[in-house]
Amino acid sequence: MADETKLCLNCKRDISVANFVMHEMHCRRHIVLCEHCGEPVNRTELEQHFNDLHAKIPCEKCKQMVSKPDMSKHLANDCSKKMERCEFCELTLPRNELEAHLDYCGSRTDSCPLCKQYIMQKDKLRHESSRCTYPEVRSQPVDFDIGELQQL
Repeated sequence: MADETKLCLNCKRDISVANFVMHEMHCRRHIVLCEHCGEPVNRTELEQHFNDLHAKIPCEKCKQMVSKPDMSKHLANDCSKKMERCEFCELTLPRNELEAHLDYCGSRTDSCPLCKQYIMQKDKLRHESSRCTYPEVRSQPVDFDIGELQQL
């Protein structure tokens, strides 16, 4: 027959009934629950526990305050200053500048070597995979007033 156990409400562990009273007295004196994560921590180690797991420190790249355990995830996924490579020109720039750069860089045009149509960089793969049918080439010239052009 297995030892009967009782749950210690202080440390959240199952304790043998035979040892429960002694454990509970010791546990209440030495163990506290962390108010941030609810984990039982030795009273003398609470400050170190907080500093290791919950205190926020500034990211060395973007200065955002992040907890130590989350820092590597922040640097990999969230940091606005993480360097990213432009898919069109291979230039490396901070993530928070990339979107504006992609709008500009992806709008640059280049002549398709197959059909000689000028294609925006952002449409190049789609153009090539469509066998030069995207975007549609206008079959009729666009009619406009020369006065409108001069105003531009």
